[in-house]
Formats: sequence, C-alpha cells, structure tokens
Amino acid sequence: MHRSILSFSTRASRILTILGCLFLCLSILTGCDSESLQEDPDPFVPGGLQIGGFDQSDLEGDTFEINSASIVGSSLKMNVSYSGGCEEHEFSLFMHEAMIAIFPPMLSLYAVHDGNGDLCEAYITRDVEIDMSNLFEWLSAPYTMDIYKNDTDRDPISIEMAGSIDMAG
Repeated sequence: MHRSILSFSTRASRILTILGCLFLCLSILTGCDSESLQEDPDPFVPGGLQIGGFDQSDLEGDTFEINSASIVGSSLKMNVSYSGGCEEHEFSLFMHEAMIAIFPPMLSLYAVHDGNGDLCEAYITRDVEIDMSNLFEWLSAPYTMDIYKNDTDRDPISIEMAGSIDMAG
C-alpha cells in the first residue's frame, strides 16, 4: 500500500509538471505577456489628436458646426459654433491608423465636441486649435484631409495641402 501511494504521488507530480510546461508553451505561442495585461500608460487627453486605438462610441459627441478649418504650423485651427455658455467645451480629433494608400494621401479625421452637459442656450463661436504634431511627424505634403463632425457628418470640411508643411507656424 505504501508503494502505491508513492507511485500515485509521483505520477501526479509528473502530470502537473507536464501541464505546467504545456501552459508555459501555450502562453509563449499566443504572445501573452505581462505588458499586454497592463493599462495603456499614455491615455488619450481631450483636446488632442488620437491616431487609432478608439472605437465608434468615442466618435459620438455633442452638436456643433465647423465654420472653417486650416493648418497653422503643426496645429489644426477650426472656427466652431455650438450652443452652451455655462460649461467648458472640449474638442478632440480622431483618425484611424490606416491611411488610404494612394498619392496624395487622403486622411479622414473626426472632430468630436464634448459640451460637458452644458444646457445653456447661448450660441458660441470661437477658434479651437488642436495640436497635430504626432501626425505631421511622419506625414509630408501634398495630402487631402477631410474633417467630419462626430461620426454622423456626411459633408466634411476639406483641406488640401499642396506644398511642404511649415512646423514653425
């Protein structure tokens, strides 16, 4: 009886060792690592340009109008109008990582307005400037940029850049 308990214990130990090795191999093959389980160390800050890493719900926002848009240095300058006046309003840009692989590049950006629950009814018109240096680091002119309001706009504002980008502004 003593020998059968020892034999069972040895077999169980071997099985657990084999299962452990299989789990380790499976983890290596599927690319599981501790870094992929950690949160993004650099989350998106409203008021900037986020390239990739967002979903459709991030493109939903409050109503607004884009009156004009232009590139000034490494920023997008938009003249916008919206109703409000009691809360701070934030504007952000989103762009999918993949660009249309044609020349010149055609970019689709989504401008999103967050009125922070502002229920006031004044009609505000102001300039908004959004830093786009993370895009211009690897983009050179010429290009065409279509700027959509939120995710429902069917009539974007277009900017065509023919010459070189002046990062000094």
